[in-house]
Amino acid sequence: MNKLIYLLWPRRPMEPAQRRTTLLEACAPKLLESGARYLSMNIDDDFATTPSPTPTTRFTDPFVAEVNVWVDDMKVRKDLESVLLDAEEGHEDEDREARQCRLERRPQPEGSPVGQIGDHLVANKMRIYDWDGRLTEHNAASIIAERGAGKRVAMIGHFPFAERLAPVCGELWVFERGDGRREGDFADDMVDELLPQAEVVAVTSTTIINRTLPGLLGLVRPDAFVLLLGPSTPLTPRLFDHGIDLLCGTLIVDPAAVLRAVEQGAVTSQIRGVRRVCLWPD
Repeated sequence: MNKLIYLLWPRRPMEPAQRRTTLLEACAPKLLESGARYLSMNIDDDFATTPSPTPTTRFTDPFVAEVNVWVDDMKVRKDLESVLLDAEEGHEDEDREARQCRLERRPQPEGSPVGQIGDHLVANKMRIYDWDGRLTEHNAASIIAERGAGKRVAMIGHFPFAERLAPVCGELWVFERGDGRREGDFADDMVDELLPQAEVVAVTSTTIINRTLPGLLGLVRPDAFVLLLGPSTPLTPRLFDHGIDLLCGTLIVDPAAVLRAVEQGAVTSQIRGVRRVCLWPD
């Protein structure tokens, strides 16, 4: 079984209740008919009252829905994506804005790191390679503490271990916004000033999903030690060609246990059946 995750942005403003109706009443039945074995939707609608724990960045509007689809056969992927892309079709009797929730595909400039990395991942279907000892089981927080002792450390996204790092680092600058922002975190307008000064930079892999990683890497000083971390980190050596020095991610070793945890609404720290690993360059 495979899991597909889609992040959705609206083309135009739409009311939260309309967004819920479009996704649950129009899209969900079609997704199930098109081959989805299981389906879950996290929608920013009028019933949503709990802030998302996902780290955010300053370079894009937040997505308004996350659609998770489990499939037995990846051949149905095209049909599923067509449902999301064509969500507005066939509902002329609804308000126009209620039909605008579509999966947004944002093209990247030719030769951009994100575009090249995405092509590489699709071509290799996220295979796990034999890396001759380059894959180790290390905790990202301990590596940041070791590399950042007495130095200027920047963190894109407020990770749970940020408070533990503060006494170790010479300076710790955490960049966060919206509901995920904590006391002491820096606002968006400080990124351009502080990030180029950092000697160690820890970046959430969400920046690959929302296409903001190239802009961040463009601000990093050439001699900085850069980590990409989080459960969505692609463990591909191709990232080392684009200014990343270390990849800290997750390997699934027990798919059934992970699926049970996800179905029960577990957060990352509660999920069993995974290994927290780091991929090092040659």
